[in-house]
Amino acid sequence: MDRDFEKRFLFTMVIFVLFSGFYIYLFNSKAAGKRPATQASSEELVSNTLQVAVPVSVKGEKSFPLTQVVLSNQELSLLVGSKGPGVVSLAMTGKWNQSDKPIEVVFPREGNHGAIQWERNSSEGVDFQLVKSDPYETEWAATLLWNTTSLDVRVRFVLLSNYTFAEIISLSNRANQAVKLDYEGRSFVIRWMPMLIDTNSIGSGNLLTYGAYAGKRFYSLLKKGLFSPAQNVAFVSNFQWLSMADNYFAFVVEPKTPGIVADFTVEGRYKTVEETAIHLFLPVLFLNAGESTNFTVQYYCGPRKESLLRSVNSSYKELFRWPLLFAWFMKPIEWGLSWLLDILGSLIANKGIVIVLIALIVKLLLSPLSIQAAISVKKQQLLQPKLKNIQEKYKDNQELLQKKTMELYKKEKINPLGGCFPLLLQIPVFFALYRVLSYSVELKNAAFLWIKDLTQPDTLFVMNIPLLPHNFNLLPIVMTVIQLIQTKLQTAKNPAMKGQELNMYLLPLIFLFLFWNMPSGLVLYWTIQNLYTIVEQEIINLDKKIKP
Repeated sequence: MDRDFEKRFLFTMVIFVLFSGFYIYLFNSKAAGKRPATQASSEELVSNTLQVAVPVSVKGEKSFPLTQVVLSNQELSLLVGSKGPGVVSLAMTGKWNQSDKPIEVVFPREGNHGAIQWERNSSEGVDFQLVKSDPYETEWAATLLWNTTSLDVRVRFVLLSNYTFAEIISLSNRANQAVKLDYEGRSFVIRWMPMLIDTNSIGSGNLLTYGAYAGKRFYSLLKKGLFSPAQNVAFVSNFQWLSMADNYFAFVVEPKTPGIVADFTVEGRYKTVEETAIHLFLPVLFLNAGESTNFTVQYYCGPRKESLLRSVNSSYKELFRWPLLFAWFMKPIEWGLSWLLDILGSLIANKGIVIVLIALIVKLLLSPLSIQAAISVKKQQLLQPKLKNIQEKYKDNQELLQKKTMELYKKEKINPLGGCFPLLLQIPVFFALYRVLSYSVELKNAAFLWIKDLTQPDTLFVMNIPLLPHNFNLLPIVMTVIQLIQTKLQTAKNPAMKGQELNMYLLPLIFLFLFWNMPSGLVLYWTIQNLYTIVEQEIINLDKKIKP
């Protein structure tokens, strides 16, 4: 192997990552600063104040007994309560679910989720009477007294397809006079607080992200930075939909009625996980005597799976966007790998075996590149005696040494970078596969060997040793040992690497640090890839036909 091979390779990877990060930062900065042609600018999209008006008196005309009904299909299960009315709990399931129980993302709280209220943080909802209920739809009715004006309010929750459901609010002024519904700059508030991440997933690379889609552009909200404090609130207007998502699930709010503004409010933090509420503020209304109006909001609560989300709304694809510079070639690679994961997952129940097979298939698909790199490495190893003679002969003349070295490479028809370029071409595949496995909901709660969940670190026990991680994860250690063996085999057969063993052995230790708390599915893939690489290189080393 060329003496500076590893240095060039690592330097190229660092430059690639730094450039990608700089472009992402630049892209987001420009996206936040430009004004869409037909929509509000980012300054209008996100603000820090709401119009404030004089509070009024709002209360229910009658009280009704507490009632709860269940809406359920093969994807979602909603427990709807009469207080509000609102969603007491929400759970989802499907073929992707490796657990015996549905995954609950909305839990009972003091105030029901989705309930109409006037105080943003109020837990005092109005009692509604159940009017209609079947497995897929429920309707509730109540009379509100807005000061002294009576309003008929009806609220329907309807289960739809593809993990979506709708909330339809109907308001009717049954009084003989007009009424202005203005409570501190809005008429009503709808509040949600989904919990997509449980505290057990902290430290595994699974983070919540928030965003708003407006003017055919997606804006990230409540962004965190290394040198900037975390934001706790963001008011949003002129948007088409809002999203709260982690690696595996998404909660999308899409008002079908114009004029609704919203905010994200962080109400609690647990290490890297936030408890964040979404508030929808219905606009100030003016209803003449006998006039009615409706508001409709559609919700998606399900897997963060691109094909599924695009089937609901094509613009939801923005949740999976790549930076524009890389999208044209990274997106097709991601689609191909996602398709491969879906096909193998439908045929094989054990998701660990699926990852092993994906590692093998990817290795075979890239084998022309990796074999070319391995052959180039072996040829350079065999060329070392001649290179050493040239170095000894021309050690006092660096210019002539470089010239003679290149002449030798040309004579032997060896490209000194032949082992580097094929490896660089594999980097986009690794990044795309990293993303596919990171967002694969099918791996959640999937077990393999001693691993209980392929989306979590394979923690065997917890330690309390100072300066060391609290969780003992076996798979990253196995991966590091295999990388050290691979490094040993490379350095032992390459005289050019004598004296550089310390640098070579440092890389596996860096990977141990990076992969320690990674999802075990990703660590498993990288471990299998290293095993395949060792086997491939040893087979090529045994080939006596390869000569310089």
